[in-house]
Amino acid sequence: MKHLNIKNLLLAGSVFISMQLYADNNVFNSIVAQDGTGSFATIQDAIDAAPDSSATPYIIFIKAGHYHEHLYIPASKPNLHLVGQSRRLVRVSDDRVSGGPNASPVDVAATMVVHATDTYLEEITFENSWGTRKKDGPQALALYTKMDRNVVNRCAMLSYQDTYRTANALNWRNYVKDCFIEGAIDFLYGQGNVFFDHCTLNITRKQGGWIVAPKHDEGTTWGYVLKNTTITAPGNPKDTEIWLGRPWLHSPKAVFIDTKAEVTIPDEGWYDHMGTLPAVFADYNTTDASGRKLDLSKRIDRYYKLTAEKDTIWGKAKNMLTDKEAKLYTVDNVLSGDDNWNPLILCKTLKSPVVKCEQGIITWKPTQGARGYVVCKGDKV
Repeated sequence: MKHLNIKNLLLAGSVFISMQLYADNNVFNSIVAQDGTGSFATIQDAIDAAPDSSATPYIIFIKAGHYHEHLYIPASKPNLHLVGQSRRLVRVSDDRVSGGPNASPVDVAATMVVHATDTYLEEITFENSWGTRKKDGPQALALYTKMDRNVVNRCAMLSYQDTYRTANALNWRNYVKDCFIEGAIDFLYGQGNVFFDHCTLNITRKQGGWIVAPKHDEGTTWGYVLKNTTITAPGNPKDTEIWLGRPWLHSPKAVFIDTKAEVTIPDEGWYDHMGTLPAVFADYNTTDASGRKLDLSKRIDRYYKLTAEKDTIWGKAKNMLTDKEAKLYTVDNVLSGDDNWNPLILCKTLKSPVVKCEQGIITWKPTQGARGYVVCKGDKV
């Protein structure tokens, strides 16, 4: 009995969607298992079989396994939910790179490429094995969530350079919650209003790395928001030094709020040049591993870029947030948009039920809000 684990599956979406999901009496629409116990043996086969233009979530459950695949969700398949058994047990690996002589286009090169809206990813590790193996460039993406209203919940993203590329338009939205993201060079990059909520960033280069490299267009409302982030590194994290970021293109915006920096961040905080001048590069209430507030008074606000003629252009960026300004960076403000999108509904954690086992029969009381349950013995469903 003590080896059994009951995992709740949150009933995602509104009551209307929930009722629709119950209508066919299935917990999952399909199951992926390498041992032949599912509907498909590969994740991509399950994605390919999902319906086009679905107005409600189509849920694919992925059993434990190391899946050596390149995954692609096309624009024709919105509302696709990929739920892994556990990010410890479900790993998807590929090794495409977007630089050098054998480069693949960035738009299709990540281990997991999402070109659809309303995609939900949970409890899966996405790895670009080039990055994790070589610990070197060039670009080797693990995940690319290109579109609007994409959610990444309790996943891991592993590479070295350009691990995770975010939304590819002005105010498209991504929500990234409780994720473990590993890299060293510009490993969070791209566009959109993206909220990183309680994520852990694992730095795999001792010196000379950068976390974010945004390229927000002018008119982007919020940009990158990293809230309650832990920045760590293998070994003694304090021996690792990392810049918070550098400005890639256009008019980048990025803020770190309530960050725990176990690593060493230079006093200047941000790197003063790359390809453009940022609009906002700021951190607020950053502490060390012991919870002591760091002195942010030396954070830079002056940046430069070089023109095609190698002329130097200087500019200033907002580098501090007041208490009042910091409070404005909420999930609702950053992500709700004109359609009142609320990704927190999808990511809500339910309590596991109390399980009884009598005469070989397992019983439990239903958990309100759960659409179903996964029963595991050890690592086996």
